[in-house]
Amino acid sequence: MIMYIKENIFLDNIEKYELADITEEYNVGMKKINIYIKHKLKFTLYLKDGRLHREYKPAFIEYYKNNNIKSKQYFLNNKLYRENFPAWIEYYKNGNIKEETYYINNSSYRKDGPSFIRYDINKNKELEIYRIGNKIYRENGPSRLEYHKGVLIMESYLKGFSHHRTDGPARIVYHHDGTIHFKDYYINGVLHKENGPARVTYHRNGNVAIEEYYINGNIHNENGPACIRFDEFGCLIAKSYYINGRSVILRDHVTKQIINNATTLFELLELKLSLCMSYQRNKDKLFDLIYSKLIILKLV
Repeated sequence: MIMYIKENIFLDNIEKYELADITEEYNVGMKKINIYIKHKLKFTLYLKDGRLHREYKPAFIEYYKNNNIKSKQYFLNNKLYRENFPAWIEYYKNGNIKEETYYINNSSYRKDGPSFIRYDINKNKELEIYRIGNKIYRENGPSRLEYHKGVLIMESYLKGFSHHRTDGPARIVYHHDGTIHFKDYYINGVLHKENGPARVTYHRNGNVAIEEYYINGNIHNENGPACIRFDEFGCLIAKSYYINGRSVILRDHVTKQIINNATTLFELLELKLSLCMSYQRNKDKLFDLIYSKLIILKLV
Protein backbone atom coordinates (compact mmCIF):
# COMPACT_ATOMS: atom_id res chain seq x y z
CA MET A 1 0.00 0.00 0.00
CA ILE A 2 2.74 2.46 1.03
CA MET A 3 6.46 2.22 0.48
CA TYR A 4 8.63 4.26 2.84
CA ILE A 5 12.38 3.97 3.24
CA LYS A 6 14.07 4.48 6.59
CA GLU A 7 17.54 3.03 7.09
CA ASN A 8 16.84 0.54 4.30
CA ILE A 9 13.75 -0.82 6.06
CA PHE A 10 10.60 -0.90 3.94
CA LEU A 11 7.24 -0.27 5.51
CA ASP A 12 5.28 -1.62 2.56
CA ASN A 13 2.64 -3.68 4.28
CA ILE A 14 0.63 -1.39 6.51
CA GLU A 15 -2.13 -4.00 6.89
CA LYS A 16 -0.03 -5.92 9.42
CA TYR A 17 -0.18 -2.94 11.82
CA GLU A 18 -3.13 -1.81 13.86
CA LEU A 19 -4.66 1.22 12.17
CA ALA A 20 -6.72 4.01 13.62
CA ASP A 21 -7.70 7.62 12.98
CA ILE A 22 -7.69 7.41 9.20
CA THR A 23 -9.12 10.81 8.37
CA GLU A 24 -9.52 13.05 5.36
CA GLU A 25 -7.59 16.32 5.67
CA TYR A 26 -7.33 19.61 3.79
CA ASN A 27 -8.79 18.42 0.51
CA VAL A 28 -9.67 15.33 -1.48
CA GLY A 29 -6.79 12.85 -1.59
CA MET A 30 -5.18 13.91 1.71
CA LYS A 31 -5.08 11.38 4.54
CA LYS A 32 -3.62 11.15 8.02
CA ILE A 33 -2.81 7.64 9.23
CA ASN A 34 -1.75 6.66 12.74
CA ILE A 35 0.01 3.29 13.01
CA TYR A 36 0.00 1.42 16.31
CA ILE A 37 2.21 -1.44 17.48
CA LYS A 38 0.99 -3.30 20.58
CA HIS A 39 -1.53 -0.54 21.16
CA LYS A 40 1.20 2.11 21.24
CA LEU A 41 1.30 4.89 18.65
CA LYS A 42 4.42 4.28 16.54
CA PHE A 43 4.05 6.34 13.35
CA THR A 44 1.92 9.13 11.95
CA LEU A 45 1.85 9.52 8.16
CA TYR A 46 0.35 12.26 6.02
CA LEU A 47 -0.45 11.12 2.49
CA LYS A 48 -1.63 12.70 -0.70
CA ASP A 49 -2.73 10.24 -3.36
CA GLY A 50 -0.83 7.51 -1.52
CA ARG A 51 2.44 9.47 -1.31
CA LEU A 52 4.07 11.12 1.70
CA HIS A 53 3.24 14.79 1.37
CA ARG A 54 2.56 17.73 3.66
CA GLU A 55 3.34 21.39 3.20
CA TYR A 56 5.24 23.25 5.95
CA LYS A 57 4.77 20.46 8.49
CA PRO A 58 6.23 16.94 8.92
CA ALA A 59 4.65 14.22 6.77
CA PHE A 60 6.16 11.37 8.77
CA ILE A 61 6.45 11.28 12.56
CA GLU A 62 7.91 8.43 14.63
CA TYR A 63 7.34 8.05 18.38
CA TYR A 64 9.12 6.49 21.34
CA LYS A 65 7.22 4.16 23.65
CA ASN A 66 6.83 7.05 26.09
CA ASN A 67 4.95 8.92 23.31
CA ASN A 68 7.72 11.48 22.84
CA ILE A 69 8.64 12.17 19.25
CA LYS A 70 11.60 10.16 17.94
CA SER A 71 11.83 11.76 14.49
CA LYS A 72 10.11 14.18 12.14
CA GLN A 73 10.52 14.09 8.38
CA TYR A 74 9.26 16.64 5.89
CA PHE A 75 8.12 15.36 2.49
CA LEU A 76 6.74 16.91 -0.66
CA ASN A 77 5.52 14.42 -3.27
CA ASN A 78 7.29 11.54 -1.52
CA LYS A 79 10.66 13.36 -1.46
CA LEU A 80 12.46 14.74 1.59
CA TYR A 81 12.23 18.47 1.09
CA ARG A 82 12.38 21.58 3.24
CA GLU A 83 13.86 24.96 2.41
CA ASN A 84 16.07 26.76 4.96
CA PHE A 85 15.28 24.28 7.75
CA PRO A 86 16.14 20.61 8.47
CA ALA A 87 13.89 18.11 6.66
CA TRP A 88 14.83 15.22 8.98
CA ILE A 89 15.05 15.76 12.73
CA GLU A 90 15.92 13.03 15.24
CA TYR A 91 15.25 13.43 18.98
CA TYR A 92 16.47 11.88 22.21
CA LYS A 93 13.88 10.33 24.50
CA ASN A 94 14.00 13.43 26.71
CA GLY A 95 12.89 15.59 23.76
CA ASN A 96 16.25 17.23 23.00
CA ILE A 97 17.33 17.31 19.36
CA LYS A 98 19.83 14.59 18.42
CA GLU A 99 20.39 15.14 14.68
CA GLU A 100 19.32 17.57 11.99
CA THR A 101 19.66 16.88 8.26
CA TYR A 102 18.81 19.29 5.47
CA TYR A 103 17.33 17.95 2.22
CA ILE A 104 16.12 19.31 -1.09
CA ASN A 105 14.41 16.72 -3.33
CA ASN A 106 15.91 13.77 -1.41
CA SER A 107 19.42 15.24 -1.78
CA SER A 108 21.32 16.38 1.31
CA TYR A 109 21.95 20.07 0.76
CA ARG A 110 22.15 23.38 2.57
CA LYS A 111 23.23 26.61 0.94
CA ASP A 112 24.71 28.53 3.87
CA GLY A 113 25.74 25.99 6.49
CA PRO A 114 26.28 22.34 7.40
CA SER A 115 23.68 19.95 5.99
CA PHE A 116 24.09 17.56 8.94
CA ILE A 117 24.38 18.48 12.62
CA ARG A 118 24.54 16.11 15.60
CA TYR A 119 24.14 17.08 19.28
CA ASP A 120 24.76 15.26 22.53
CA ILE A 121 21.93 14.67 24.97
CA ASN A 122 22.74 17.95 26.74
CA LYS A 123 22.26 20.01 23.54
CA ASN A 124 26.01 20.46 22.95
CA LYS A 125 27.11 20.28 19.34
CA GLU A 126 29.07 17.09 18.46
CA LEU A 127 29.41 17.06 14.68
CA GLU A 128 28.84 19.21 11.60
CA ILE A 129 29.13 17.94 8.01
CA TYR A 130 28.83 19.94 4.80
CA ARG A 131 27.39 17.87 1.94
CA ILE A 132 26.02 18.21 -1.53
CA GLY A 133 24.06 15.06 -2.30
CA ASN A 134 26.00 12.06 -1.02
CA LYS A 135 29.38 13.82 -1.25
CA ILE A 136 31.05 15.63 1.62
CA TYR A 137 32.00 19.00 0.18
CA ARG A 138 32.62 22.59 1.15
CA GLU A 139 34.18 25.10 -1.18
CA ASN A 140 35.92 27.37 1.33
CA GLY A 141 36.52 25.89 4.76
CA PRO A 142 36.49 22.56 6.58
CA SER A 143 33.72 20.19 5.52
CA ARG A 144 33.68 18.16 8.76
CA LEU A 145 33.91 19.65 12.24
CA GLU A 146 33.89 17.60 15.45
CA TYR A 147 33.18 18.94 18.93
CA HIS A 148 33.46 17.79 22.54
CA LYS A 149 30.84 19.31 24.80
CA GLY A 150 30.41 22.08 22.24
CA VAL A 151 34.14 22.86 21.95
CA LEU A 152 35.77 22.36 18.54
CA ILE A 153 38.30 19.49 18.64
CA MET A 154 38.86 18.67 14.95
CA GLU A 155 38.53 20.30 11.53
CA SER A 156 38.75 18.16 8.37
CA TYR A 157 38.99 19.25 4.76
CA LEU A 158 37.59 16.43 2.64
CA LYS A 159 37.36 15.63 -1.03
CA GLY A 160 34.67 12.98 -1.19
CA PHE A 161 35.54 10.87 1.85
CA SER A 162 39.33 11.49 1.72
CA HIS A 163 41.32 14.22 3.43
CA HIS A 164 42.56 16.66 0.82
CA ARG A 165 43.75 20.26 0.76
CA THR A 166 46.31 22.03 -1.41
CA ASP A 167 46.66 25.36 0.45
CA GLY A 168 47.04 24.28 4.07
CA PRO A 169 46.55 21.45 6.58
CA ALA A 170 43.69 19.09 5.71
CA ARG A 171 43.17 18.08 9.34
CA ILE A 172 43.62 20.15 12.49
CA VAL A 173 43.09 18.56 15.90
CA TYR A 174 42.71 20.68 19.03
CA HIS A 175 43.10 20.04 22.74
CA HIS A 176 39.94 20.57 24.78
CA ASP A 177 41.25 23.99 25.83
CA GLY A 178 41.31 25.12 22.19
CA THR A 179 45.08 24.95 21.63
CA ILE A 180 46.30 23.03 18.58
CA HIS A 181 47.32 19.41 19.18
CA PHE A 182 48.52 18.59 15.64
CA LYS A 183 48.17 19.54 11.96
CA ASP A 184 48.20 17.08 9.05
CA TYR A 185 48.74 17.88 5.38
CA TYR A 186 46.98 15.48 3.02
CA ILE A 187 46.67 15.15 -0.73
CA ASN A 188 44.02 12.69 -1.95
CA GLY A 189 43.84 10.87 1.37
CA VAL A 190 47.58 10.40 2.09
CA LEU A 191 50.00 12.44 4.18
CA HIS A 192 52.00 14.52 1.73
CA LYS A 193 53.87 17.81 1.64
CA GLU A 194 56.64 18.75 -0.79
CA ASN A 195 58.33 21.48 1.25
CA GLY A 196 58.18 21.12 4.99
CA PRO A 197 56.70 18.69 7.52
CA ALA A 198 53.39 17.02 6.65
CA ARG A 199 52.53 16.44 10.31
CA VAL A 200 53.29 18.90 13.10
CA THR A 201 52.47 18.07 16.72
CA TYR A 202 52.45 20.73 19.43
CA HIS A 203 52.97 20.88 23.18
CA ARG A 204 50.20 22.39 25.29
CA ASN A 205 52.17 25.66 25.50
CA GLY A 206 52.06 26.01 21.69
CA ASN A 207 55.68 25.05 20.99
CA VAL A 208 56.37 22.41 18.36
CA ALA A 209 56.81 18.90 19.80
CA ILE A 210 57.31 16.78 16.64
CA GLU A 211 57.84 17.50 12.94
CA GLU A 212 57.36 14.61 10.51
CA TYR A 213 57.99 14.69 6.77
CA TYR A 214 55.85 12.58 4.43
CA ILE A 215 55.71 12.04 0.69
CA ASN A 216 52.81 10.03 -0.75
CA GLY A 217 51.95 8.55 2.64
CA ASN A 218 55.52 7.43 3.51
CA ILE A 219 57.67 9.12 6.12
CA HIS A 220 60.48 10.48 3.96
CA ASN A 221 63.06 13.25 3.72
CA GLU A 222 66.09 13.15 1.43
CA ASN A 223 67.46 16.48 2.68
CA GLY A 224 67.58 15.88 6.41
CA PRO A 225 65.78 14.16 9.28
CA ALA A 226 62.23 12.97 8.58
CA CYS A 227 61.24 13.12 12.25
CA ILE A 228 62.42 15.82 14.65
CA ARG A 229 61.46 15.97 18.33
CA PHE A 230 61.60 18.98 20.64
CA ASP A 231 60.93 19.45 24.33
CA GLU A 232 58.30 21.90 25.55
CA PHE A 233 60.89 24.70 25.66
CA GLY A 234 61.84 24.27 21.99
CA CYS A 235 65.12 22.45 22.59
CA LEU A 236 66.01 19.63 20.20
CA ILE A 237 65.62 16.12 21.65
CA ALA A 238 66.17 13.78 18.70
CA LYS A 239 66.29 13.38 14.94
CA SER A 240 65.36 10.30 12.91
CA TYR A 241 66.09 9.64 9.25
CA TYR A 242 63.75 7.84 6.86
CA ILE A 243 63.61 7.24 3.13
CA ASN A 244 60.33 5.92 1.67
CA GLY A 245 59.13 4.83 5.09
CA ARG A 246 62.31 2.96 6.03
CA SER A 247 64.69 3.98 8.78
CA VAL A 248 68.13 4.80 7.39
CA ILE A 249 71.50 6.08 8.44
CA LEU A 250 73.38 8.45 6.17
CA ARG A 251 76.94 8.09 4.92
CA ASP A 252 79.63 7.36 7.50
CA HIS A 253 81.04 10.87 7.70
CA VAL A 254 77.55 12.34 8.08
CA THR A 255 76.64 9.72 10.68
CA LYS A 256 79.79 10.55 12.65
CA GLN A 257 78.88 14.21 12.57
CA ILE A 258 75.37 13.43 13.84
CA ILE A 259 76.83 11.34 16.68
CA ASN A 260 79.28 14.08 17.61
CA ASN A 261 76.47 16.63 17.68
CA ALA A 262 74.21 14.45 19.84
CA THR A 263 73.66 15.77 23.34
CA THR A 264 71.07 13.43 24.89
CA LEU A 265 70.84 9.76 25.79
CA PHE A 266 67.56 9.46 23.84
CA GLU A 267 69.15 10.80 20.64
CA LEU A 268 72.13 8.45 20.87
CA LEU A 269 69.96 5.41 21.60
CA GLU A 270 67.74 6.29 18.64
CA LEU A 271 70.84 6.49 16.41
CA LYS A 272 71.95 3.09 17.67
CA LEU A 273 68.51 1.60 16.94
CA SER A 274 68.56 3.07 13.43
CA LEU A 275 71.99 1.53 12.85
CA CYS A 276 70.72 -1.87 13.97
CA MET A 277 67.87 -1.68 11.47
CA SER A 278 69.94 -0.38 8.56
CA TYR A 279 72.38 -2.00 6.11
CA GLN A 280 75.11 0.54 6.80
CA ARG A 281 78.71 -0.59 6.65
CA ASN A 282 81.19 -0.09 9.50
CA LYS A 283 78.44 -0.54 12.08
CA ASP A 284 80.87 -1.72 14.75
CA LYS A 285 83.01 1.41 14.43
CA LEU A 286 79.93 3.59 14.62
CA PHE A 287 78.69 1.68 17.69
CA ASP A 288 82.06 2.32 19.33
CA LEU A 289 81.74 6.01 18.48
CA ILE A 290 78.28 6.13 20.09
CA TYR A 291 79.64 4.42 23.22
CA SER A 292 82.53 6.91 23.39
CA LYS A 293 80.07 9.79 23.10
CA LEU A 294 78.01 8.30 25.95
CA ILE A 295 81.15 8.24 28.10
CA ILE A 296 82.00 11.86 27.21
CA LEU A 297 78.50 12.95 28.17
CA LYS A 298 78.76 10.87 31.37
CA LEU A 299 75.65 8.93 30.39
CA VAL A 300 77.19 5.50 31.15
